[in-house]
Amino acid sequence: MGAVRFGEAGEGALFQFPPHPGDFGAQRLAGTFILNPDTGERPTGHGELALIEDGTADLVSYGRLFLANPDLPRRLAAAGPFNAADPATLYGGDSTGYTDYPALSD
Repeated sequence: MGAVRFGEAGEGALFQFPPHPGDFGAQRLAGTFILNPDTGERPTGHGELALIEDGTADLVSYGRLFLANPDLPRRLAAAGPFNAADPATLYGGDSTGYTDYPALSD
């Protein structure tokens, strides 16, 4: 397993991402390519599923969005709505922010 960080030139990335997303990704690697896209201040969302559809990645990782949406696969399939994560409750303290986000109602 290895990790490579990509980003736009000038943002402190180790490599400049190719100008065409398909230039690097799943089709150039042996094995499964899991991409954790840099989406700036917003969490990785439904739009990043296009990275799988266009062959850039085999899988896309979701962090903050998964923490705030216990039923994230269902929400992605429906294109939302999504709960926003409360940064004050992430990665420390008690269970607040991990167990109290509402799921979609049926």
